[in-house]
Amino acid sequence: MRLWLCGALAACTLAACVSTALAQAPADLIVMNGVIRTMDDDAPLVEALAVAGGEVIGLGATHDITERFRGEGTIVIDLEWRSVIPGLIDAHGHLGNLGEVLRTLDLAGTTSPAEIVARVKAVAAERPDGAWIVGRGWDQNDWSEKTFPLHEILDAAAPRHPVYLRRVDGHAVWLNARALDLAGITASTPDPAGGKILRDAAGNPTGVLIDDAEDLVEALIEPDTAEREARLAAAQRHVGSLGLTGVHDMGAKRAEVELYREWADQGRLDLRVVAYLDSDEADLLAWWDAGGAAGMDGEAGDRFRVSGVKLYADGALGSRGAALLEPYSDDPSNEGLLVTPPDTLTALAARVLAIGLQPAFHAIGDRGNRIALDAIERALETVAGLRDADHSLAPRIEHAQVIA
Repeated sequence: MRLWLCGALAACTLAACVSTALAQAPADLIVMNGVIRTMDDDAPLVEALAVAGGEVIGLGATHDITERFRGEGTIVIDLEWRSVIPGLIDAHGHLGNLGEVLRTLDLAGTTSPAEIVARVKAVAAERPDGAWIVGRGWDQNDWSEKTFPLHEILDAAAPRHPVYLRRVDGHAVWLNARALDLAGITASTPDPAGGKILRDAAGNPTGVLIDDAEDLVEALIEPDTAEREARLAAAQRHVGSLGLTGVHDMGAKRAEVELYREWADQGRLDLRVVAYLDSDEADLLAWWDAGGAAGMDGEAGDRFRVSGVKLYADGALGSRGAALLEPYSDDPSNEGLLVTPPDTLTALAARVLAIGLQPAFHAIGDRGNRIALDAIERALETVAGLRDADHSLAPRIEHAQVIA
């Protein structure tokens, strides 16, 4: 059995968190008879701790902590010598995507298109005609034939439902013909900037969209407010069950950050969220400049703040969108995608720095990483005095999987 303690334990070592100001206050919570790891060299293990007002106010032996801090309303948990550690913090997560996985068709672990077809058929049998079937988690690299799938496979599984299945990495989607029709994607539809529509020999869409081509369909499956709340609730329950007490949400949309702020204000946010805005969302930075930052700088509480902006240099390896210096070995005509043109990437980074947020670059391929590093260098040169002024704004690169 596992016991996870959230709140103040997530942000620092237990010993460092002890508040002297509250040292004699009755505790809201005491956990005792445990193996509590403080991460402090001077007192690495203790038996008990006391918490009041969201702060750790006492650490030590069970008899000492209970005598000093147990009050009439104190909740006491006997650990029966189980272990307690400080909460874990995920430095790169996607709570919205996790909520989608938990609330839609889960395709993780599937090993063939036939297995996916069976799951889609089962959902279609329970949904009214015309209702979207949304799922996530397929990976063609786990199939015996490691090629991208065709819409005809899903057409047979759900001919009367539009189907939208996101790849495991989120950088490709697989649609059936009904979904392609609703999105207006045809042989004459051009590839959008930063994206690719996979096509057959005749130029017809195969049903797979890579990176920013996903935007051609996204508006059709956007969750409403109730579903967005349900996804956040499911996501925070799940990460809490794993011991996560903080998440850096990389690439949060406006609707998501507004929901985080609302839940933080209402005391409904159980974990700490540090959000990085999604630079792909049109006008999001303009909204931020125009006052969107109100209540999102962390001053109103410690559960939520916006700290930066997610920028995109390239795609992902599994969907063959990571930008490489040489072609993919299994796709000699493909060197990946630059999701954002280099000059635009530099300008975005400079703008993000100028408004006091940290740029975080998605860069996976070796070409993508070079472009991200060049953008960082040029952006720092345009923002006078920033290089040495504020290390909290130091640009960061996410993933950096292929370096050359």
